[in-house]
Amino acid sequence: MPDKQVSRIGFGGARLGSVSNPLSMRDCARLLDVAIEIGITVFDTANIYGQGDSERLIGRAVARDRDRFILATKAGQRFSRKMRILRPFKPLIRLLPRGSTATQGAIKAQRRRNVGPAFHPGTIEPDLEASLRRLRTDHVDLFLLHS
Repeated sequence: MPDKQVSRIGFGGARLGSVSNPLSMRDCARLLDVAIEIGITVFDTANIYGQGDSERLIGRAVARDRDRFILATKAGQRFSRKMRILRPFKPLIRLLPRGSTATQGAIKAQRRRNVGPAFHPGTIEPDLEASLRRLRTDHVDLFLLHS
């Protein structure tokens, strides 16, 4: 395989798909398209960013030419069962007034209470496999333990 071109800057996907991001999912997808158009080839994400939506968005954006891009993702943190159950309701949560300090505080507090470490071998491999599915690829170029 030929060497990949590493862009001078990378794209951090921490807020992609997050309910605290003021951008819609469509706007996030467009942002990724623009990043690719201007030559960014390095994308960093994690299994918990946007409850997996960051990986889904990046996976769609790079799917056409996957071998051109460098994908980094992370595992080692997991949402609680409660947060995983609530994930399908994210579109409804996005309808809450995002400019509200109270709403933002409540969202951040829920996240702090419902994300925890998951570094044991029984979680790392399944989390990587789930990331690969969301990223629509059979490999990542860099896999890190988160936090």
